[in-house]
Amino acid sequence: MTFNPEPSSRLFIVIQPDPVVGMDLVEMLELAFPQSTVVLFEHLEKASVCIEASQASACILIDSSLVSDVTSADFERYAAAGARMVVIGVGNGVSFAADVVNKPFTTEMILNALI
Repeated sequence: MTFNPEPSSRLFIVIQPDPVVGMDLVEMLELAFPQSTVVLFEHLEKASVCIEASQASACILIDSSLVSDVTSADFERYAAAGARMVVIGVGNGVSFAADVVNKPFTTEMILNALI
């Protein structure tokens, strides 16, 4: 699968283990940014191919439960390459450049982190 968003659009990569929360985030992003591409993954391993292919142009929204000592190095690399990182949940232990949105979140909280 190749991800090539149009230059004027944004690519949002949502990594959320809870499918209901993930679908809510996808719907929220599609409504707020209709020209953008939004992809949803439940696991970081499956999202990594998409992230590697487009990290500089992507905005990655990731559940804080997926942030660990093991994954932080990858997130630091993605952020250094230009990806916009948004961690949803608890911000403790986030060692890379990211906006943090606490749970429970609202549409306004997510959009404020993206604008």
